[in-house]
Amino acid sequence: MYHEYFIQKGVLLLPVVAMLAFIVTFFSIVVATYRSSRRAELDTLSQLPLSDDSDMIPDRKQSPPSAKTVEGE
Repeated sequence: MYHEYFIQKGVLLLPVVAMLAFIVTFFSIVVATYRSSRRAELDTLSQLPLSDDSDMIPDRKQSPPSAKTVEGE
């Protein structure tokens, strides 16, 4: 039944193809993320919003210069 409906309306095939492409892309990214060999690096990066700046910078001498601040603040 649905087969005859889609044959008559060729444009309806495009959303189905787009959804399948999205699902394949989404699950490919999820699998690549969880199978990553960079898990230690990703764990470190995930803690950035929760930690102080001094915890994440091992040597302040090698860090890039900070943005200029307005005097008088």
